[in-house]
Parts: sequence; C-alpha cells; structure tokens
Amino acid sequence: MIEVRPLRMEDRDEVVAISKQVWDDDYIGTVYDKWVADTAGLFVCVTYQGAIAGFAKVSMHTNDDAWLEGLRVDPHKRGLGLGKRLTRHCIEACLSLGIANTRLSTYIGNHESIGIIESHGFKRTAEFKALYLPIKQSEATPSFCSVMSDANKVEAALAQETLDRCKGYASFDFTFEKITSRLIEELAKEGAVHGVCVDGHVKGMMFASTRHSKGAALFLSYIQGPGHYAELIDTAIAHAERLGVNEVITMCPSDDMLREALVEKGFKAWDDHELNVFVYEYMHP
Repeated sequence: MIEVRPLRMEDRDEVVAISKQVWDDDYIGTVYDKWVADTAGLFVCVTYQGAIAGFAKVSMHTNDDAWLEGLRVDPHKRGLGLGKRLTRHCIEACLSLGIANTRLSTYIGNHESIGIIESHGFKRTAEFKALYLPIKQSEATPSFCSVMSDANKVEAALAQETLDRCKGYASFDFTFEKITSRLIEELAKEGAVHGVCVDGHVKGMMFASTRHSKGAALFLSYIQGPGHYAELIDTAIAHAERLGVNEVITMCPSDDMLREALVEKGFKAWDDHELNVFVYEYMHP
C-alpha cells in the first residue's frame, strides 16, 4: 500500500539513510530538523508497505511562490510510481492553497526526475551551467566593489539591464528565486549586493549571498556589467574568504563572456555539458 504523510522528527534516520543512497554527500541531514519545523511549507514522505520509501519538500519563498526540492526515492524501490505520487501530492497541495507559482530545478543527469516533472505539467523555463571555485583561506583577494545597501539604487541599476540572460532568476545553488523588489530589499539588507560605481553611476553589479545555503558555500547569484566582470568576481571571492566558506558556486546563464571571465578566475565545471541545470515551472492546465 502506498501512502503520503507528513514527516516527523523521529523519521530522521530513515530519511537520511535513503538520501545517502541517492547521493553520497547529500545535504538532507543538514536541513532535516529545519524542514520538519517549517510550518509554512510541506515536508512529506511516501510509504510503501509501511516503510518510508521517498520524500519531498515544498518551501515557500513568498505566499505566491513555492519551491519544490529534495525529492528522493529509495533506489531499491524505483519503478513503483513513488516519485510520481510524491510529485502529484506536492502539486495538489500547492493548488489547494491557491499558490500562483510552483517551481523547481534539477540536474541534466536526473533523467527519471525530468521525465516525471515534465509529464506532470512542469515546463522548462531556464537553463544554466553550474560552476564552482574552491576557496583557499590563505589567499587574500582584493575587493574592488562597494556594498550597495540602498535597495532603490539596486532596482534602478537593474532597470538598465535586460534580465533575459538569466530569465529573471537569481541562483542560490540549486534554489532559484525571481528577482523582485522583495528579494532585492532582503539582499541589500544582508549586504549581499556589490557594485562598481563610476561618477555616481553603477557600471557593474552582482549578488553574493549565503541565502538558502545547505553547506559552507557562497553563491554568486547574479552579475551584470561585462566590462567589470573581473572586479565583481574578485569581490565575490574576497567576500567568500572573509566569510570562511569552502567554495563559491554560481549558475552561469548562456553568456560566453561571463563564463570566460569565471574560468579565468579559476572556476571549474562539474561536467562537459554546455548547460546542465534546468529550472522548471508548473503550468496550470
């Protein structure tokens, strides 16, 4: 018998054991307690013959924006429709709450997951290339940019740019959020917005944040100003060194100039795919 129910604190060991079978260094164990305590979202498991066989999390970014993440199925119980059952349950829960936008991201190699989400009404809306840079704490990278704490100035600078390259998303590892006034204000308060200003004009800008971090990483979430990519990337690296994190992760859109600038600074790719991280949005029938 297949059932879906909320996860409880006492389910932790079973869930973490499954997650480690899916990914050796999976992050689920580091966020489990937080996810169970998150009453605004949804953290559920699917059981098969009474035992936990998979799980998924719906996190609320805003009242209208849900993020589906952490969907895992026990490798020994695949082929039973458990991933489909979890996906359908999460979609129905979001629809019942009147949530306008339900989104998720996945890696190009997750063929089974891609098949499930596309068959359940999700449409691919953006594609990125995952790049990372290990941080050496002994180094001292110079920072050339100033912190932009005025959200209005950040919005004004964004208004001069087209967000088509990133499809309007800021990335925080595999979590993506639409760049909105709310997000800009929160990042500005965090001190996560850095800019290159010349004669009072913003010539380049980037977001560097630990928002949604599930480990010791800084996310280079958004960047604009091709003529100043080098200074902006150096500032992100310097920020990571100050924070004491292990790496900087960025999801690079299809932008050859930006990718070249990142590679020149030492960023590495996970694989040889041109684009390997896909963002999906549920399309209401």
